[in-house]
Amino acid sequence: MNSFYSNKKMTEINKKGLKCPLTDEVIRLSVAYKYYKPNKLFLNLKDKVKRLINYHTKIPSLYYNHKIDFAFFPRPADIIMDKLYRDKKNSAYEILDIDNEILNAKSKSRNLGGHLIWQFIEETSKTINHDIKNVLDYGAGTGWLSLFLSDLKLNVTATDISSKVMQIIPLVNKKINCLPLKSLRNEPEFDLILSYDVFEHLKDPVKELSILTKNLNSNGLIFISVPNFSSYFNKINISKHPYFVYPDHLNYFTYSSIKFLCERAGLKFLRCETTTLDWEKDYIRRQYTNDETGLKGYRLYDKWSEPGNGERLFCIAQK
Repeated sequence: MNSFYSNKKMTEINKKGLKCPLTDEVIRLSVAYKYYKPNKLFLNLKDKVKRLINYHTKIPSLYYNHKIDFAFFPRPADIIMDKLYRDKKNSAYEILDIDNEILNAKSKSRNLGGHLIWQFIEETSKTINHDIKNVLDYGAGTGWLSLFLSDLKLNVTATDISSKVMQIIPLVNKKINCLPLKSLRNEPEFDLILSYDVFEHLKDPVKELSILTKNLNSNGLIFISVPNFSSYFNKINISKHPYFVYPDHLNYFTYSSIKFLCERAGLKFLRCETTTLDWEKDYIRRQYTNDETGLKGYRLYDKWSEPGNGERLFCIAQK
């Protein structure tokens, strides 16, 4: 799949260069400034206000590795990552609306998302005659996907970087086994590992996936879902896209780059498709005007539904 950003007009040369977190080669190409910082108003609202107040940092250059169709930001300082994810004062997880998180985990939209994910996994597992019983939800958050899997009578273990956010999972379903991330034994014990919206956040995705693979049984499967850098709305205007956010999202994957990641971690790449979950449709569509999309109604949704244009990647690989 060729990316919109492979076009020379969309990129520029950055003399400093930066090591690609997937290939380790020095990359000097970056997405052209005007394509993700289009005007002063946007910069003031998203860059200066949100980033400087919340994280004390600006949006740096977005580097682009055209060989594997992968974009990435320079890695932020540890103090910024701690502020985002760790169980520390003023972190993103410090204040949680527990009742709201429980309702969200049990919502119809999340349940539909679970159905779509499981359908994708089940179709693949049947083709290779792989039986799934023990499952790890890696980066489970408050447990909406763990809940869906548990309702399928699977043995589900949920883990997350934040012990605070995981405290909600037993309130969602007591049958789910909650395991602190640091307590993973890195020994084969799971038939399936799921990772939903995690790898776009990671400083070293190759290292993390390689370690995660150690927890898979022989021939075990790993499912990864991340935002699609080549989605229809991303190509219209990346600056308005809610998934374009620094320092939260450091890695911007496409079919080619998620395949490269899996194979670099020693996995057999089986299948990858793009899709858009129901709850994402309004969430993303409302960021753009009709003039920007160029299409309306069913024509827009037909275009959005074409292969490669969906807002997220569903990928599955085998140990």
